[in-house]
Amino acid sequence: MFPCSYLLFFVSWKLGTEALAANEIALNVMSFGFMPAFAFGATATILVGQEIEKSNPLKAKQLGTETARIGTIFILCVAILEFLFAKQITGMYTNDDTVYELAALLIMVSAFLQLFDAWLNFYAGGLRGIGDTFFLLITSLILVFGVFTYLNIYVFEWGVLVHG
Repeated sequence: MFPCSYLLFFVSWKLGTEALAANEIALNVMSFGFMPAFAFGATATILVGQEIEKSNPLKAKQLGTETARIGTIFILCVAILEFLFAKQITGMYTNDDTVYELAALLIMVSAFLQLFDAWLNFYAGGLRGIGDTFFLLITSLILVFGVFTYLNIYVFEWGVLVHG
């Protein structure tokens, strides 16, 4: 599950119920992108790990890069569809006008932001394949808790997204 969804319970009192509902809708829609990203990341882990085991680091790098390339094309296609049909998709979830507008906007914004999340998954898979997990732990902690939670919600007070 997307790490930020765990933070929602912690910050929901700051965001409000409409923003929380819109965020949950957007996260649900984003699963069409980040769940395959996890699969491509696992593929990178397996392919890179097998080649490292065979003492073939150049082939490991090639397979990891190719997995990321194919995964990027897939996620980009999903992102384009989510961006183009954000309002129609949101309409399947809610008829509340406030939630509808915010959720559609969140889907449009997150459609392309999930590409960066996917890259993290692809390359994290490659790093797991070579046995380097400490860097991933530190990076995830800094980005999720430091950047997302603290800066966006507490410093800038943006909430889910800057909106009037």
